[in-house]
This record gives sequence, C-alpha cells and structure tokens, in this order.
Amino acid sequence: MFDPLGWIGIVAVNHLHPPFNNLKVRQAVLHALSQQDFVDAVLGELKEYGSAGTGFFTPNTPNATQKGIEVLTGKRDVALARTMLAESGDKGEKVVLMGPSDLQVLQTMAQVTEGLFRQIGLNVEFVSTDWGRLVTRRSNCEPPEKGGWNAFTTTWTGQTFLNPGNHYPLRGVGTNGGWFGWSVDPKMEEYREAWFSAPDQAAQKKICEDMQMLAWQNVPFYPVGHWFYATAFRSNMTGFPKAALPIYWGVKRV
Repeated sequence: MFDPLGWIGIVAVNHLHPPFNNLKVRQAVLHALSQQDFVDAVLGELKEYGSAGTGFFTPNTPNATQKGIEVLTGKRDVALARTMLAESGDKGEKVVLMGPSDLQVLQTMAQVTEGLFRQIGLNVEFVSTDWGRLVTRRSNCEPPEKGGWNAFTTTWTGQTFLNPGNHYPLRGVGTNGGWFGWSVDPKMEEYREAWFSAPDQAAQKKICEDMQMLAWQNVPFYPVGHWFYATAFRSNMTGFPKAALPIYWGVKRV
C-alpha cells in the first residue's frame, strides 16, 4: 500500500430538513450504526485493509482520539434507536438516500446505510444515480420533494481529516460556506479557531478531543470506517510516491 493515510467513509445527512434537522434523530442512528458492517461490505475478504472504531480524525495521526468512541464501539442497540426515533416526533417523512451507481464502494456503503435506516424505522427512498447527478443534487438546499435530498455516502482521503483546518465536513457554518449537509455549530467553529492559535501539539490534541466529543453530541455526519486500497505494480518499477491516488512523478524502471 502506497497510501499512508487511507480513506474514511462517511454518511452525510442534511441538517436543513426533516428528519435529520432533528438532533434526536441524528443521535438515534448512532446507537444502531455498526462501522464493521460498512468495512466488511466495502472490503469483503480483504478485512486486513480496514478497521472500525474510527472517530472524526484520521486514525493513528497526531490529532486522532478515541474520546467518546464507545458510542460506536459499544453494543449496538436497535431497540434504543427505534425508541429514540419515536420520541423524536418523527412523522415518517420520506428519507431520500442517494447512492452512486457508477462508484461501487459508495454504492455499497449506501446499501448498508439503507438497511440501517430501515432497521430503526426510517422511511427510506433509495435513489441510485450516477455520481455526476448525485453531486449536482447534493448542492440543492431545497426539501427532497423539490429536488433536494436527506443523505448520501462518500469517502474522504485521510489527509482531509488530519486536522480541523481542512476538515470540511466538520465545519459548523451551515449554508454560509459549509459543506453539503450544512451543519450549524458555533461552538465547533470556536474550537476550530482555537486550534489555529494553540501553542503546541498537546493543546491542539486537547481541542480535537473536545471537537470529537461535541461531534458525537451534535452529529454533523457519521464516520463509518477507515480503509486502504491495495496497489499493484510491475516488479521492475520503482519510485512510486506515497499518496492516496496514483502519482507517477519519479517512477522509473529498475
């Protein structure tokens, strides 16, 4: 493997419209979500290339933390999730879940998500479309019945989740420049600004711990696992840079 940081799978949810504009609904899903289900579905028999127990920062990097991770690593409780959904006042609104038909990993993740949502009692409409149409639709802030959406699956390189500076899905600025899903969380933004001003790595790590604990509480999105993709190349080639995607600078025959 030439990718040192791997990929992190996420389920993005729309904070503008029901049901995921309801905090209790977002929290309910956490109690039933199994990251291992996602990792197994994506990797199949290549289990050694992935891991569950992934928080909001790239595993095995300076800002990574296990703070609060027990909400995902503890025993899954579908009954509790269903109870919380009922208590949330959910009216059975249709949940438009988008999955790209031309990107197998993301489609597989969407299928696992569909099963999860249905299991806890959400009224899911699975929309399978090509990635180009999904990207176009996810920018629509209108309600699902007017061309918007409720959830979709994607992956980010581990580089993006290294720190709060370029961690777009963790931003809390809503439609004012926020990433798709448009979470609003002023406290998260305060933590982000504090991270830039932190005097040393220890202080930065503490801020990231606080950010992760806040994320478990407010649930801007769902991290669903960390994995790597195997890379094959001819034995007489060398010089491949370590990166998330194939880069051919400096590659030569030996």
